Amino acid sequence: MFRTLRKLSAFAALLAAFGGGPSPARACLPGGGDGRPAVEVLGHGWKRHVHSPWLETTNWYVEADGSDVEGFKYKAVVRNNARRAVRAVEWEYRFVRLADGALVSSHRFTTSARIKPGKTKELSAFSVTPPTRLLDAASANGGRAGLAEQIAIRAVVFEDGSRQTF
Repeated sequence: MFRTLRKLSAFAALLAAFGGGPSPARACLPGGGDGRPAVEVLGHGWKRHVHSPWLETTNWYVEADGSDVEGFKYKAVVRNNARRAVRAVEWEYRFVRLADGALVSSHRFTTSARIKPGKTKELSAFSVTPPTRLLDAASANGGRAGLAEQIAIRAVVFEDGSRQTF
């Protein structure tokens, strides 16, 4: 039965490649077939973080031969609504002014993460750049009152090497 399914899917791929079915560009646009995007953002956040690059080693014993780097860790929780596994996600963490919708700051990242269809994964990235350089002195919550945080998925790379941009 599985061989028959494999043969049928190979035949369908040949038909699509030679014009007998939907175009490859149109075939990868829908997410789960129900109008949802291929990768859906479920949550996000950021925090101050100290990165220790000298810990990223395959050795079982490590001496601190480098210095720690102070910065910020940005995260996005996403779900794969596509019918194919995702290999990498290009995403942007944005800060938008609530008053007029103007983009105040954005941080762009590419995260390699294998996300199976229907599964959820937390993407994270480190940057030395602060969330914004705009501060409100009257604000009590860290100086960032009046800003909304958003995640924008810019592109998705699937396991088969195809890429969908937004």
